[in-house]
Amino acid sequence: MVDVLAWIGLGGVVATAGGGLEQFAVRTGLGVLFGCVMAFGVRPIIARACPDGMPVAGMSVLALGCAAFTELIGLHAIFGALAAGLVMPRGVALDGIEGFTTHIGLPAFFADLGLHIDLRPLLGAGGVAMTASVIGFAVAGKVGATVVTALLQGCDRASAFALAAMMNCRGLTELVVLSVGRSLGLISTEFYGALVVMALCTSAATGPILRRLARASNRS
Repeated sequence: MVDVLAWIGLGGVVATAGGGLEQFAVRTGLGVLFGCVMAFGVRPIIARACPDGMPVAGMSVLALGCAAFTELIGLHAIFGALAAGLVMPRGVALDGIEGFTTHIGLPAFFADLGLHIDLRPLLGAGGVAMTASVIGFAVAGKVGATVVTALLQGCDRASAFALAAMMNCRGLTELVVLSVGRSLGLISTEFYGALVVMALCTSAATGPILRRLARASNRS
């Protein structure tokens, strides 16, 4: 649900960026029309034509075509690719595209992410302070809210902190949002680097924290 709201919010930001109210209305209208065509037109056709799933080549062509269209109407290409994925029939052929995206698409995305990060501004005192502040506020917000909510719902402390550790992990959605914000010029290079460092650090810390909490729970 959080990811769905994040995508909706991102769509609104992209539609608003670089234009006035009229441009926002046009982009939003075309985006809604595109979504309806994909959901009620393209998806039933694909389901009838490929009940066991589309071949990888067909999936790739559809994703690239949808990405090109959403880029053309003023939305980011990522929304078209997302829409293509949502209308894909779930079948045996889906395993092929999962392997392709995991072993080729995902590394390419992280490579592009790294190419646009300049860590040099973060090495100074101001950059270090900003990065530490970003990490501190991000962790405090996620962990604090999760622990308090879990305890109020009757969870024990160990379960509450374990849940907080998992909630503190940033997924791909956050990185995609940052990438889109950077490409639109909505996030400065320095702040973008600090946010990416925060996302990577909090995600990398999730596993060790959960293992430590599990060992502490077993000892008690």
